[in-house]
Amino acid sequence: MGKYDCFKWWHFLNCEKLTKPKERNNEEQEHRDNFGESFVEHHLTVQQIRDIYIDSCIHAQYPERSDGLSCIEARKRLLDGGANIIERPRAAILSLATYIIHLMHGNDEPVNLYCTIILILIVILMCFVTFYQEKRTLQVINDLKAVLPTSCIVIRDCKKQQVPEEELVTGDLVVITAGAIIPADIRILQSNGLKIETSAITGDKEAYDYTHEAVAAYASVFEARNVAFKGSFCLEGDGIGIVVRTGKYTVLGYIINIHQRVSETRSKLKMEVDEFVNFISILALIMATIFFMFGSIINKFQNVLDHFIIGFLIIIVANVPQGLPAMVISQLAIIGRRLASKNVYIKKLDIIDELGATTVVATDKTGHNYVNDQSILNLDCPKAPSEQPLSDMFVVMSVCNRAHFECFRQSDHLASEKDAETKGQTNKRFTVLDSVTGKPSTAFAIQDSAIKTTESCKAQDIEEANYTETVLDMPFNSVRRYHLVIARDLIKIDNSAINQANHDATFVMMIKGAPEVVLEYCNSLQVDNEQIPINQKLRQECQTAWEQFGNDGKRVFAFAIKRFICDANAKFTSTDIVLEKLTFLGMTALIDPPRDDAANAIKQCKEAGIKVYMITGDHPTTAVAVARKIGLIGIGDEMVEPSSRDHVKLSVIGARQINWGVAIGDDLDRLDEYGWNELLKKKYIVFARIGPHQKFRIVEECQKRGEIVAVTGQGVSDAQALACSNIGIAMGITGSDIAKQAADIILTDDNFASIVKGIEEGRLLFDNLRLSIAYTLAHLWPEIFPIVLQFTLGLPLGLSALQILSIDLASELPPSISLAYQSPESDIMRIPPRHRSDRLVSRPLLFYSYGFTGTIITAGCIVSFLFVYRYHNIELKDLLFTADNYWSREAGNFTIQNGDVLSPSEQVYIKGQAAAAWHITLVVSQVNNN
Repeated sequence: MGKYDCFKWWHFLNCEKLTKPKERNNEEQEHRDNFGESFVEHHLTVQQIRDIYIDSCIHAQYPERSDGLSCIEARKRLLDGGANIIERPRAAILSLATYIIHLMHGNDEPVNLYCTIILILIVILMCFVTFYQEKRTLQVINDLKAVLPTSCIVIRDCKKQQVPEEELVTGDLVVITAGAIIPADIRILQSNGLKIETSAITGDKEAYDYTHEAVAAYASVFEARNVAFKGSFCLEGDGIGIVVRTGKYTVLGYIINIHQRVSETRSKLKMEVDEFVNFISILALIMATIFFMFGSIINKFQNVLDHFIIGFLIIIVANVPQGLPAMVISQLAIIGRRLASKNVYIKKLDIIDELGATTVVATDKTGHNYVNDQSILNLDCPKAPSEQPLSDMFVVMSVCNRAHFECFRQSDHLASEKDAETKGQTNKRFTVLDSVTGKPSTAFAIQDSAIKTTESCKAQDIEEANYTETVLDMPFNSVRRYHLVIARDLIKIDNSAINQANHDATFVMMIKGAPEVVLEYCNSLQVDNEQIPINQKLRQECQTAWEQFGNDGKRVFAFAIKRFICDANAKFTSTDIVLEKLTFLGMTALIDPPRDDAANAIKQCKEAGIKVYMITGDHPTTAVAVARKIGLIGIGDEMVEPSSRDHVKLSVIGARQINWGVAIGDDLDRLDEYGWNELLKKKYIVFARIGPHQKFRIVEECQKRGEIVAVTGQGVSDAQALACSNIGIAMGITGSDIAKQAADIILTDDNFASIVKGIEEGRLLFDNLRLSIAYTLAHLWPEIFPIVLQFTLGLPLGLSALQILSIDLASELPPSISLAYQSPESDIMRIPPRHRSDRLVSRPLLFYSYGFTGTIITAGCIVSFLFVYRYHNIELKDLLFTADNYWSREAGNFTIQNGDVLSPSEQVYIKGQAAAAWHITLVVSQVNNN
């Protein structure tokens, strides 16, 4: 990462989203240097830390055996030191500025005082309406906290337990696992292949290995690799650390404290609204300037101040759709609540619009389209007539897994493939429980599923796993594609081979993972009690077996084992493991039944013109088979009927397909620009054996070609793709902490069908917003025209300022908000996604609102207005250029052409009737326009 003074700092608007890094000046770097000097723990050894943090009862050699703080001591420290929370700056109260336009010609007219009071009350009322809708919007977002990570695992009172993150205290021993967010500033005491990414603090997105070793006295805490900062991400491995800073005293808290304001990336909807506001502002200024100059010339520049108020300011005010902010916020809140009821939680509600514009959905397989409840259907132990390899395989299954068994039923029988697909969980022989929560495990299938079902599994094989002591655990990830455990064997010890003087012990290396990867590390096969070398023929037989399983849509895992003798106190790390000369045990094939609604959701996406890409780490044969089962791909046909969703051979993927294709991860790295163009022309693609960087590349290449990409993910490796996509969608049940933080949307049911519902609501939002804006703009021209008539032709004012505001905020706002409840068109999910260049406020919409609807309503208002005067025998020529001298209580008598004389009170009465006619005609016309 380089020198400390070349770090970049990242600012936070909130804990959910990271912003772009910005360079800091020398004064800020000096602040950071001074703050970094307050850390001393990175210079101390684990032994020294144990001596300082006495109450934590740290076992220096084996931190996992530490007692931790007592619960009583933790509660005491929580009361003394406060919660592990970084307080956000309170939002400044917006000052309420009331602009009162002085329209009267005399200060003694009481109606102007009434208008002023009513105007102020309307503005206050709108503030409350907006506040209420924003509060309801925030409630939808706050409900999201229930599925966001808020707890961590600590060691207290000699046992592991989950506690809320805000209850962490200094001295707590925290268990760090892959996929977790570091909850406080933590000094690492034990590292088991820990890789931590600290871009939240340093701006450096590269993950680094973290260790428990102390650093030199001159090294900064930011250069040390033994202190994990709050807000960092654990990408790989696991470990144990002690909390040294919490809340506002963490490095992240310090950053937020000194840098509270940051710029935020604007959403597409916000940019659209901003463009519309800019358009309205420019239009209002141009229109006001033109009519002000024109009116001033006609009136020979007399009463310029009054003309400026009437002809300039009022036209600007009349051009502004006063209810637009409340209308947009209300519609977002309504649809946000509706989506929440459909298990789709939105972090920022304006992302709904972009979800509706989605052109590509890049989805994982497990959990979204499949139920993530897998059962073993086949076991394959090559050339093994005895049960010894099978017994060892069950030991590896049990140890290479972070769950334990609730019960075991010997009477259960092997589930048939048909039963597994229809009954799913009812065919399990035992239930897997999480070792911390005690609840049925929802971990990734690759960790749990291999130990669920088989008839040959004997109780003593499972029990044997309890007589091993794990010393190294490297969880599965999509890069290495295996799960490795090294354990001290407490049973199978060859006493003659143990040198008691040297304190040697027997260790067992167990590995579970992708068959082609595991087999590569093996050189022997166990047959009976002997090991025979693996030749090319055996390798080919194994490959044939896993490809056959894959063609049936099953996931295949291989198992291998190796026993060796080493120093009993030896410590192993992920960097010094040599994977060679393992003994191949066999393979398992698992079936994961597809969700009932997955095929229908895929069909809806196809009908809606949305490209669907399935991205998986599975073998290509498995990936193609499962994609066919859910109707994603077919041979020659876009729409795959359920009757044909059975099997597909890998050989078909080499053929030229018009609408679908299959791509393998290694091949993507060799694609040039032309290759990507040809590949991404296909509507439906299965990406198999994909790693994290390749998934990110897929998203990037799609965006280069103008696609709006929605990406689903659940694991640590998905975080980068989720963050860079247009819409990141994380799984609420199986999703890791990092995935949930990086995503814009969280699905609480982990169901692909919920994404389709979200897309439909997003399309509906765009349509309804356009309807609301068209409806709102239609009444602006009828509001402006009476001012123009008064200013240019001297006619009596057709609408007062109070009437204009009452129309905008009282008559028009409720109907425009009610359009959020407008039902979607029957074909809303049968039309292609809107083009990226399509605007919320387009030229056709402006023409419809101003040129068509607005003109018709204006004509109707003028007819009604003049009809009132005609009813009182006042002709149009009588009204010309009378506004300045008549039609007020201070005016003189007005004689019309037929000789009738109108007193000031009669003039005001007739003027009020005419204004009411204009007002009523406008409102009634808008009701019919809704």
